[in-house]
Amino acid sequence: MIYNCPSCDANFEKGSNFCENCGYNLSEFFIEDPVCPKCKMKYPTNTKYCQKDGCKLVSPTDLVPRCSICKQEYSEYVKFCPKDGGKVGVLLNNRNQTSQQKQIAQQTQIHRVKPVMFARPFSFEGRIRRTEYAISIFILPLIYFMLMIALTSGSRHSSSKELLGVFITISFIPVLWFLFAQTTKRCHDIGNSGWYQLIPYYTIWLLFADSEKGKNQYGDNPKGIN
Repeated sequence: MIYNCPSCDANFEKGSNFCENCGYNLSEFFIEDPVCPKCKMKYPTNTKYCQKDGCKLVSPTDLVPRCSICKQEYSEYVKFCPKDGGKVGVLLNNRNQTSQQKQIAQQTQIHRVKPVMFARPFSFEGRIRRTEYAISIFILPLIYFMLMIALTSGSRHSSSKELLGVFITISFIPVLWFLFAQTTKRCHDIGNSGWYQLIPYYTIWLLFADSEKGKNQYGDNPKGIN
């Protein structure tokens, strides 16, 4: 299909980046399957502005968060590139940005939320990284048992010891639930079922195994890396 340059009206074919007659940047003019950066509505090729909110349409690839230095793609949860420390955000591919395009870039800036550790400690769904898993199986149980020892040593009466024994027994149930839930999510992080934790010494391996890159069947990468 033949198109006309908006600057000099010369003909150009689909896929041309610059006009061979006047040098006009055709990538600003011809956008395949454009999308509105604000409402994310898709439009037919060659449509310029969104009918809903009037924003100038951009290519779908322009809305993917990338590192400002190495241009590596990341999920919306990452703020800085782990490779070079570059800021991650929505970048426009066009070399010559107009004031309109700069305004679009500001409108499409994604407010990313950094994944929080222990957001759902008793859930068996999702994924967690090695750091959260290590804290779960070492530090928190240690604090729990030290607290129990302190309470036990401080109890002198027999009746108090009986009540304390009941309390320790009951409170141990959520601790076990927490450990099984966290281990299950760590299994998910490397692409395996939570039942894998029943394999001898597998829980030790989880301390060293790296996360499965990108999104898997259990959820997004907890590191936010695609």
